[in-house]
Amino acid sequence: MKKKELMDYINEFIESGILHGASIFNGDYKAANKSYKKMEKIFQLAINCENREMFYKSVLQATQDISTIIWCYLHMLRLNIDSKEAEKGLLEISKGGDGIPPILATSARMTLQEWEKGNIKPVDIS
Repeated sequence: MKKKELMDYINEFIESGILHGASIFNGDYKAANKSYKKMEKIFQLAINCENREMFYKSVLQATQDISTIIWCYLHMLRLNIDSKEAEKGLLEISKGGDGIPPILATSARMTLQEWEKGNIKPVDIS
């Protein structure tokens, strides 16, 4: 990535994912939009990064936060990084249970449905 160390971006992505989930859960859509924009900014950096696969796999290893994991899987789908694993993870989250808030289970389900419909397109990184 640029300027900052990889771990700084991982931490920013995780913090933004946590904030996004909490903001959606609490109905604070302004804060949710702000955290979304931060994650998308990191995604744009990852597009041009040689170690993007390592970045997203590191995020998954470093967090247990469901909102962050959903965003990580979405970005992995968009970058064609281990798409099968991302689909499998979204499917598990979409089932709910184990303390997964229903709104986040629905988010995972909708992400997966939109992916399967072809409405979420992979980014051309060639």
